[in-house]
Amino acid sequence: MANKNNYDFYDELMQNKGYFIALKDDKYGIVDSHGKTVVPFMYDEYADDAENGLITISLKGKFGIIDLNNNIIIPFEYDVIRNYLPENIAAKKNGKYGLINLKNEIISDFMYDDLFKIKGYENYIAKSDNKWGIVEKNLNIIEPFIYDDWMITMDELIHLTSKNGDFLEIKLKDKQLTEEINQSYQIRESLSDLGKEVFDRLQKIWNQEDFLLCSMVYLDTEEKLQKMLDFLIETGTTDSDDVIPYSVKIAKGLV
Repeated sequence: MANKNNYDFYDELMQNKGYFIALKDDKYGIVDSHGKTVVPFMYDEYADDAENGLITISLKGKFGIIDLNNNIIIPFEYDVIRNYLPENIAAKKNGKYGLINLKNEIISDFMYDDLFKIKGYENYIAKSDNKWGIVEKNLNIIEPFIYDDWMITMDELIHLTSKNGDFLEIKLKDKQLTEEINQSYQIRESLSDLGKEVFDRLQKIWNQEDFLLCSMVYLDTEEKLQKMLDFLIETGTTDSDDVIPYSVKIAKGLV
């Protein structure tokens, strides 16, 4: 994108309702539709944006949330932030996940190894001691931590399974999520066997379909797919915040 006034060019540009998240000289900022900088290029990593104009972004290795005027809404003190507004925000601090609100007040203590909120389901999928379970928004346990894996199926179900044969099935309610799931499975069917394997592994890491589909667009060669698969197998990571930076490097040909 070029600005007619100062002829800026950006290394990366992502549009969201009248503004753009932009990358320039290895720093993220925000510009408007005319190319005017509204948030300075000072941030290290862009993570997420919400419909209410709040941006999850990192500074000096820690994540926080800002608005479009560069006001700090959530201070930069978290290792990970997953914005599930208008409900709560899942945040990682000192190696554990908990829930906070927009006043940075702790809603639930930092006690779990991982924490996801699925659209169409009122509770959270949490991980503790390498096992998955279900917790309420106050993080009280409602399904025990006995499951080794989970996924969202095409027929709007969350499946949790264990090596011992334990099985839990949860019906989702969100129409938009159903449409996204259908779209993702249509894309999966068009992939090579290598692409399907990468897709399935990424789906277990990301509950957000837009991240998953965007990644598959950028992993557009067998070589890139193989690099991603090798990374996932070698690291054994289940953390989306490990995968996103590496997928960007692959897409840019940096690895």
